[in-house]
Amino acid sequence: MHIEVSTQAKRALKKLSPAVRSSIYAELRKYSSGRSVDLKKLKGSESEWRIRIGDYRIILELWKAPNNEEPGVIVLEIVKRKDAYK
Repeated sequence: MHIEVSTQAKRALKKLSPAVRSSIYAELRKYSSGRSVDLKKLKGSESEWRIRIGDYRIILELWKAPNNEEPGVIVLEIVKRKDAYK
């Protein structure tokens, strides 16, 4: 599975502590390898999902590539829980 990170998410990652950043990377690797993560579809959206990691949420969009290519994920945001659902 291909994972792409948006510019906004890259900026948010730079601001996080190394410990939180490594746990986010670990969770994304886990998800891309097909293992179980705390993934939930967001209400009111067709293709946006969230992965929960402690107090942080990774907001992502799933997409299926044309021509039967590998499916992909775009990481849209990485935010604290209190700001995630506004």
